[in-house]
Amino acid sequence: MANKRILIISDYERIVPAFMQTLIRYGVEMFDHIYYITPPIPEQYSKTISYDNLTIRTWSNAERLRQYFRGILSPLRFSFWKELSKGRLSFGAIKNIGQLYFCSDGFLGLIDRYINNALNNNNEVFVLATWMQVDAFVAARLKKKYPNIKSYALAHSGEVMADRNPYLHQCFHEFKHQYLDTTYFISQKVLDGYYQAMDDCNIKSRYNSRIKVRYLGSIKNNNMINPDSTGDYFELLSCSRIDANKRLDTIISALKKWNGIPIRWTHIGTGVLENEVKALADELMKINPKVKVQFTGRIDNSDVIRYYAEKHVDLFLNVSKSEGLPISIMEAMSYGIPCAATDVGGTSEIVNQTNGYILNSDFTDSDLIDVLNNYISLPSREKKEMRVAAMNTWYTKFNAETNAKALFNEWFN
Repeated sequence: MANKRILIISDYERIVPAFMQTLIRYGVEMFDHIYYITPPIPEQYSKTISYDNLTIRTWSNAERLRQYFRGILSPLRFSFWKELSKGRLSFGAIKNIGQLYFCSDGFLGLIDRYINNALNNNNEVFVLATWMQVDAFVAARLKKKYPNIKSYALAHSGEVMADRNPYLHQCFHEFKHQYLDTTYFISQKVLDGYYQAMDDCNIKSRYNSRIKVRYLGSIKNNNMINPDSTGDYFELLSCSRIDANKRLDTIISALKKWNGIPIRWTHIGTGVLENEVKALADELMKINPKVKVQFTGRIDNSDVIRYYAEKHVDLFLNVSKSEGLPISIMEAMSYGIPCAATDVGGTSEIVNQTNGYILNSDFTDSDLIDVLNNYISLPSREKKEMRVAAMNTWYTKFNAETNAKALFNEWFN
């Protein structure tokens, strides 16, 4: 019987994403030790995962230099050209495969010693890839080298959807599925799209038993619900980066035509288009005095959660052009806030006609205005029912504590 359970996490994104913070939060209760292997990350992220039985391991400049040297030599490998042949020959494809090799080589050099030490002490080793890209390539290569470990990967949208990854067929996905014990897709729609895009490789028929959908969920630290309205505004809230994909300009375009009760739209977050969107919002408020817009900038996730618990929100908005399975919607719904969102990615697996509104991905100004008018016109009883349905959706499907512990118990059994 193994003495200890050791979890090794590979993450190449230089941040600690919210879903991984959540998994680690419950993982430290179920594993004897967790090693988080990553390039150097800002201190603000490392502070979010500080536990006695967690070690954050980042690589030095010398290790980074060796990593790049290996990348230069990667075209000497037969597997490099074999993978390249699965798609269109281009500089981008060559660069993508080279990056997969030199990045994964760096991970392997760091992780190897931890696995060797754990196995020599008769410990049980689990490897989890944060993303279905470099990280999953690492996990698969480790499983090939150490067949006795258990190796898993999380698949989101950017790595596995054809419209977001132009080199989908040249990412060693077949190799990953061959060796990974299980790949967990965050959404059924994302998985369906992946199967369709990879149909020529027969991924579904060959590896279906090793591929599952598992919702990760979000954290709710208390039993509070979003408070009742006490002001004179209909309160809209959005929470996201400010970039082209989030399409905040479409909200502004619709609100220019708003002619109902006073609305206050608050946006949480920052991004590359912040100045441009703020300028559009200023113009909106000059054109339409019935609308007020405010931007909070970037705030810590704990403060976002506090906002949901303490400040009334009528509707949460997400009008993204593309999505995976938005944690921001889960967090809002956990406090009983209905959501209006575009039908992209796996969003419709969260939002439905009982807990909010689904918009076409190419919605018009009138479509969004109709949603706002519809909710405003609902009797108080129906609004309450919708808010209760939002919270119940989170509780039954997207409770991170329940989902994380179920995931780890699946590994142990």
